[in-house]
Amino acid sequence: MSKTICFFNTAIPWGGGEKWHFEMAKHLHVSGYSVVIFCHKRSVLFEKAKAQNIPNKIISNNNTSFLNPFKLLYLSKLLQKHQICTIVLNLSQDVKSGGIAAKLSGVKRIIYRRGSAIPVRNSSLNRFLYKNIIDEVLVNSKATQECILQNNTALFPKDYITVIPNGIDGQAFVKKNFNPFYKRKSSELILTNLGRLEEQKNQLFLVDVANELRTLGLDFHMIIGGSGRLEASIKAKINTYKLESFVNLVGFIENPKDLYMSGDIFLLPSLWEGFGYVIAEAGLSQKPTIAFNISSNPEIIVEDKSGILVSANDVIAFCDTIMAFDKNRKRIVEMGAFAQKHILGSFDKNILNKRIANYLTKKETPKISAIVTTYNEEKNIESCLNSIKWADELLVIDSFSTDNTVALCEKFGARVLQRKYNYAADQKNWAITKAKYRWIILLDADEMASPNMANEIKNILHTRPKHTAFWIRRINYFLGKKVRFCGWQNDRVARFFHRDFHEYENKMVHEELEYTKPFGNLNSNIIHYTTNNIDHYTKKIERYAHNAAQTYIKDNKKIGVFNLYIKPAFKFLNSYFFRGGILDGKTGWIICKLRSRETWLKAKIALDYSNENKH
Repeated sequence: MSKTICFFNTAIPWGGGEKWHFEMAKHLHVSGYSVVIFCHKRSVLFEKAKAQNIPNKIISNNNTSFLNPFKLLYLSKLLQKHQICTIVLNLSQDVKSGGIAAKLSGVKRIIYRRGSAIPVRNSSLNRFLYKNIIDEVLVNSKATQECILQNNTALFPKDYITVIPNGIDGQAFVKKNFNPFYKRKSSELILTNLGRLEEQKNQLFLVDVANELRTLGLDFHMIIGGSGRLEASIKAKINTYKLESFVNLVGFIENPKDLYMSGDIFLLPSLWEGFGYVIAEAGLSQKPTIAFNISSNPEIIVEDKSGILVSANDVIAFCDTIMAFDKNRKRIVEMGAFAQKHILGSFDKNILNKRIANYLTKKETPKISAIVTTYNEEKNIESCLNSIKWADELLVIDSFSTDNTVALCEKFGARVLQRKYNYAADQKNWAITKAKYRWIILLDADEMASPNMANEIKNILHTRPKHTAFWIRRINYFLGKKVRFCGWQNDRVARFFHRDFHEYENKMVHEELEYTKPFGNLNSNIIHYTTNNIDHYTKKIERYAHNAAQTYIKDNKKIGVFNLYIKPAFKFLNSYFFRGGILDGKTGWIICKLRSRETWLKAKIALDYSNENKH
């Protein structure tokens, strides 16, 4: 059995989210992909899946099912049985139960397909789900994308929120047969609405609109299609206003075109819309739409060309727009024609479904920039670059080398930028801003990435990483010999990171990424060839000491016996005896002695500077 994509949707009524899940499952099923729909036995989605012979599994789920360990275990086993590789979740209750079960069963990609442009609450549960369960978010509009981060910009990385609008099979819809179920009486203006009868869809507002239009003396009739929990409340309000002869509730509509083609103007008073399918369908029926200027509506409606956008819940503005249409009915026809052309050109189902199918089946891994800083590194640079040639960009920041370093880098296909070297953190932070891509692997020229690093990093980036930076263990060689102790056995550096979240500490020596949140850990290593020349390394130690002394001087640190004698002595004893340098033989002796000298030298330089300034 091939790996399967699961569409997990336990909503009972039919809405935009259910329509999307059904149509995408059908598209992939017909295209030869293995899919299964997990749905409720009383749902419209189940009936449609069964009618199209799309594999399905009946499950029960509610908002507290995730608290039941037996339910989670059952769902987890079910996902394993179907060999689910990717799961697409619909409702918040689906994210909680299906998402946690998917994580337990080892599903590789857990995608929350969000279609509601309503802000996500910054609750502890949501923070847990977005951090630990959800790998990616697929949304149908920019408005929905913005709503996810509205209450907490750090809730989820924006890189892993993908925007793909809903597609409409426009040509098929235009050609689709229809049977209007309302016949116009005299010259009345016919207004339509279609959607679940829920608070979000706000049909109670339309009853207020109808009441105001009657007061204004408009000859009109309003048809509201759909079913839901507000049906009784809407009927009661219609009766209270005595609008029975003006407003009809016609229930669930099997063929939406029957409703659109019964009217002149489509009304959408929704308080939010992830993607207004009904706006698109009305447009394909050559009907202009009046809607609130909120959420994704402005992404579908071309203002004053395919429809009119008004302030939310403004009954007077809504009615004024309807009255203006009534006075110029030719404008209704013109805007309707434009609406059809606009939807056909901008939301073609075939094109957008291919994009979604490609997203679900062929995950594109984020690209990586590899950065190397150099100065006269012709002996090391080829080995270094060869170890990271798998990166999507090789960027070398050179400090005006006088040897063959630049030519070798360019021969390797690297992009070379030259900049005067001040100190390491300054050079690296500047380099990070010049990289093409957000994910960075950064090496010094005397380092190499281990062979398994490429696959490990690509696996991490295949779905949303749980960390924005990763520690990498560094294996050090000194004078050609591997150093096992001296305190270097625990050497690790944070060199793989997302640049939007990290930069280097502004330190003269031994710089590291700013540690604002926990880092992950790579299993692969960096191989560090510190030096093959003792004189070269001694000069490097002296340069480090000079830079470190600048910090002492800047902080006006007093230098005494402790810094000059006790601290260097302890550095040697700690490295050589307590951290096992003695076990590295002659190499360990040299390293520990040089580390002690560096400690002494930075204190000596700072003291000399202080004494000079006294005279």
